[in-house]
Amino acid sequence: MRKESYETRCEMAVMHDKFLDNLTSAMAKKQYTEASWLCYAIFEQRIGRIVEKHIKKCPKGRRSKNEKPVSITTKLVCLKKLCKQKYGPYADFDKGLLDEIGVWCKQRNDLIHGLISLEHYKKYDKEFKNLATSGAPLVERLYTEATKVREWCRKDNQFEKFPNMKCQCGHRCICEEE
Repeated sequence: MRKESYETRCEMAVMHDKFLDNLTSAMAKKQYTEASWLCYAIFEQRIGRIVEKHIKKCPKGRRSKNEKPVSITTKLVCLKKLCKQKYGPYADFDKGLLDEIGVWCKQRNDLIHGLISLEHYKKYDKEFKNLATSGAPLVERLYTEATKVREWCRKDNQFEKFPNMKCQCGHRCICEEE
């Protein structure tokens, strides 16, 4: 796990506060397309940071930097399996939240990839509203769960040997080499 400087971590906290404020503002102004994009960006970033906490323990080789990045869905599956195994801080992680984020991401992808279509073009405002109003509470819950993981790590808890589990990564881990 990379360890940023205290200054960098403080700057990241300010950044997160800013993006949460932006999400709250977009929701208040009924800017649901923007709010949906913010939700997705936050999901990607938070899930990635959670995975970084344990990934050094994964026995699989790392992906090279020029390989295609792994999708958020694959990262969610990894975390769900670690929850099931009760691995470290994931013993108390809200696995249902990961399922809900996965469903949300699928809905978002279906909307984005089909936006310019007869199926969506007359109702995309409503669809983005539904996406944003269901995504914003998930963002709050994800921050709560990420805080639990961070606090677990701060208490000098150590991840044990990585559980033996089948995953979608094949022979390489979901994270890039450093």
